[in-house]
Amino acid sequence: MSLDSWGKNIPYRAMQTHSITSEIKEHADKLGIAPATLTSRAVQNSRLYRHLEEGGDCTTRTVNRIRQWIAENPPAEEKAKAS
Repeated sequence: MSLDSWGKNIPYRAMQTHSITSEIKEHADKLGIAPATLTSRAVQNSRLYRHLEEGGDCTTRTVNRIRQWIAENPPAEEKAKAS
């Protein structure tokens, strides 16, 4: 069990990887970085993207951390629009 951002217990679960790998690849392309760099910055695991691409899985907590990092780090053109 782990705590989510609201302090509630959540179980670790395997995650279907297609959705998150697509999100990682798309956002990395927008930022002009490699997917492994994105996962390294988001969850300190540069090997995670390759692991997912090769059919591995990860926890829901890890997916949530990646999605949070993506939301907090928009591409430069999106930052400019928000300003």
